[in-house]
Amino acid sequence: MSTVFVVEDAAIVREPLHAALEAEGYSVRSIGDGTEAIQKLASQRPDLVLLDINLPGTDGLSILKHIRNTPNLASIPVIMLSAVAEKQRVVAAVQLGISAYMLKSRFSLSDMMEQVRKHLASPHQRMGQPSQPAPASTPFKSASQPPTNEIQPSPAPGPEIKSPESTDDMSSGSAQNGHNRSAIPPIDGHPDPVEALKSLKPLMPRSEINALLEDNAELKGLSPAVSQVLRLTGTDRCSIEQVAKAISQDHAIALKVLKLANSAVYTRGEPVDSVQLAVSRIGLGQIRQTVLNLSVIDQFNAQAACKRINFGQFWEHAIAVGFIAAELAHALEQDSDSAFTMGLLHDVGRMFFADQLGEMYDQVLEVANTLELPAEQVEARMLLYNHADIMDRVLHGWKFPKQLINPIVFHHLSAGNIRRSAPRQLTEVAMLGLANRLAHAMMLGSSGNETVYPTNEICAMLKLDPNVIQAIHDKARDETDTMKFALLATSNTANWPQLRQEHRNVIGESFCPLFVSESPKIDAYRIFCEELTTTPSEQPNIGVIHMSNIRERVPLTEAYRAAESAAGVQALPLLVLSPAGKILPESSLTDGRRVTSLATPFIIPKFLKAVRTLLDAEADSIPAQAA
Repeated sequence: MSTVFVVEDAAIVREPLHAALEAEGYSVRSIGDGTEAIQKLASQRPDLVLLDINLPGTDGLSILKHIRNTPNLASIPVIMLSAVAEKQRVVAAVQLGISAYMLKSRFSLSDMMEQVRKHLASPHQRMGQPSQPAPASTPFKSASQPPTNEIQPSPAPGPEIKSPESTDDMSSGSAQNGHNRSAIPPIDGHPDPVEALKSLKPLMPRSEINALLEDNAELKGLSPAVSQVLRLTGTDRCSIEQVAKAISQDHAIALKVLKLANSAVYTRGEPVDSVQLAVSRIGLGQIRQTVLNLSVIDQFNAQAACKRINFGQFWEHAIAVGFIAAELAHALEQDSDSAFTMGLLHDVGRMFFADQLGEMYDQVLEVANTLELPAEQVEARMLLYNHADIMDRVLHGWKFPKQLINPIVFHHLSAGNIRRSAPRQLTEVAMLGLANRLAHAMMLGSSGNETVYPTNEICAMLKLDPNVIQAIHDKARDETDTMKFALLATSNTANWPQLRQEHRNVIGESFCPLFVSESPKIDAYRIFCEELTTTPSEQPNIGVIHMSNIRERVPLTEAYRAAESAAGVQALPLLVLSPAGKILPESSLTDGRRVTSLATPFIIPKFLKAVRTLLDAEADSIPAQAA
């Protein structure tokens, strides 16, 4: 059994790594202090060291130098970890002979485990130095993990799926029939991120979180004009003229109200050019809520101490969800003004966490990224509340209308849980949840959570016409851009990077998917793939099948085969999306092609990695003369 030292002072990073390595079958020693690490190295020789640069006691570079200068330790592979890419330290680490240098903000758990396996299973290649022989060392497989050369069956009647370590074809039939093309194994593999999640401990007692809520349950720093608007609209005797006059005292608020009144949410006829007309169009019943919306945005109007949330991207996502929710409300004959407000504020709990917890919340999001899990799951484990949970008390403290609170608090729930938790507001909750999922799929901004969730069940719950989804998709990006200027009124909005383009750059080559699912018109994964497509006019170069349940296996196998035939292609590399990543098409389709599976919901970096792996492997297999 190989022994790994994890030398990292931050428990938030150290504990998930420890749990993941143990799940993989390694013996793990966790150390939080540099001086202690030197002492442990004197009494025990590990097979590999994961080493943070910034440590209390003795820093990482000093420990690395000690390892290289100690004869019996000198050949140990060392993977360096760092929170920032400090050029001088990177160069120094390379000169001392490291096996890999990994930024904490960039690597995922699967990336880390790949590096660990690589440097324990083969001669150790140090960065900047010739390779040196070292004793072979193979990780022990736990009883729950099948041997590398065995096939692990999926639930009947599905096809057989290889264990994650296997490099053979995922379909047993292809190996038996001699058509193995070295299929890529499933992305979802050891170590189990759910088990790693269970190992996490809360960062602070619930009482401390409650104290933060109590201390910050009121909006602070309201301008005199906003305060006056709130006083006026708190009575039944106010007039449009009085409210318009109060708003006009604050030029910034007045400008935003004018722009909002002329935006897609409120456009009714000719543009308005006065605050009074803007208030009239928005309506006295809604203007109080509009001013509160603007006040919330202003309260979080700068980059918080949490580095993993970008202020501009956060509010772009919020505005997109607000617009989509308003469009859905209009289609479902609901109150579109309230829907917009719910969308705009649905993730404010994350800004509350970022504002109040700063670097601590940064660590929570870092763990979510490392474990490749939705951020709300990690929040609930490490903070005992997720960002939606805390909004119940916060929104009551901000005196928001009660009918808006439940949809915001429950917007992450699945269709089944919505029925159980909010039966009296089923439509409003489902509508907001769907808007959030569509905005994620369209990559319109980011709240710090890059998860793409399924939408079919929620669309079915709302009995939504599929054409409504397509109409929203067609205009959501342009309208979101317009409304960014209306609500944020900042010159920096034009310079925000498009998240979609950033993700396209990660793929780094042509991505033209052939997508098949049971209901593609209402499928968020179809929308996501369409948004990522770089060359829509070209012939498909990868297949994507989304299966929601085992019953879809046979019909979608036939549907995909027909789609390939119609497109004039065959045996494309295939990415299969399904719950838990356990459902595959029939073996007659998977034989002779590269196939990998991905569990839904998934985080975007994981999808991009799967696509890159499939496309790169396919490109490598093409003979030079054919290329």
